[in-house]
Amino acid sequence: MESFEELGLPAELVEALASEGIERPTPLQEAAIPVLRRGNNLLLAAAPGSGTLVAWGVAALERLDPETPGPSVLVLTPTPESAQRLAESLQRLGAVTGHNVAALGSPWALPGRAHVVFGTPADVLAATVAGELELGRITMLVVDQADRIEGLGGLGAVEEVVGFLPKDGQRVVLALPVTPGVEDLVERHARR
Repeated sequence: MESFEELGLPAELVEALASEGIERPTPLQEAAIPVLRRGNNLLLAAAPGSGTLVAWGVAALERLDPETPGPSVLVLTPTPESAQRLAESLQRLGAVTGHNVAALGSPWALPGRAHVVFGTPADVLAATVAGELELGRITMLVVDQADRIEGLGGLGAVEEVVGFLPKDGQRVVLALPVTPGVEDLVERHARR
């Protein structure tokens, strides 16, 4: 595949990607984007740097109405630093499409007003319990680097976060390697 246009992405997303120097989909993006655009759950056995952010990010931004207030996509990351880095990357695309992106603890955005919110499972739980983050309208959950979250002892917190989410939302889990713990998480919460 030579371009994102061939995947049927809207022109504004194709232009936003091109402005970031991303003009040709990786094999992972070529396979994953159509699946994610249909709203299917997906386990991606992929590591950072393989194009996963673009794969799920363009599918999410395409479906999100920028006029709908509050968070619709929740991204769980292993560390606050990865949440910040990924949020900054997706915000560059979101700025073109009219979507707000935030990382919990970030000084540059208010998570309650963002369409896409990034954070560690523990930070998301704390913000939710404190009433700072409403998860009732989340339509997509992304668990980025689920294997690293597991290694840091965070799969229990992922389970707790899932308890606050609507049952029919899309689930995207990214991991490499796919451990037995990640497989169990997918089997119980991302199977459809």
